[in-house]
Amino acid sequence: MVTSTPSHAITANGRTSWEITDKFRPLEDEVRRGLTVLDGVEDFATSIWRLPEGLRMADSLPAGYPFSYLQAAGSAERMTVEMRVSHGPDAVADHYVVGHPVADQFAEPLVEIPWDGHAQTVFANEVFEASEAGDIFWYYYQHDTVPEGYSLRLLDI
Repeated sequence: MVTSTPSHAITANGRTSWEITDKFRPLEDEVRRGLTVLDGVEDFATSIWRLPEGLRMADSLPAGYPFSYLQAAGSAERMTVEMRVSHGPDAVADHYVVGHPVADQFAEPLVEIPWDGHAQTVFANEVFEASEAGDIFWYYYQHDTVPEGYSLRLLDI
């Protein structure tokens, strides 16, 4: 494996973060791995975010960092995927739920995604399994957005 300077990091359960490297497995496998172990209880959330240009995890990151990220919560069998988009510490951030496009969003049944003793309610078209969420996370790693063909529902938070 060829190790290069990390461009992104992963955060598990909103608490523990590390740089994405190919030290132990290929980058794509490292990006996908956190989604496959989600159980909604002990391992309930993972996010991916770009490191600031020229900085590493050991450096002093800007206050409030990361400003933008892709996150998933739930279990490997049933999770929600959300994307936060911001352009800096003073910018207004937009927060979206990722979904499959449907003709009428509000005709979709509601689904509860349990995680860490909470439940997130989303529309049925916004529920993913680890494999497809892994495709979205890998695309995000490469492009800092989700692939075309997915819907983004803006959250009012």
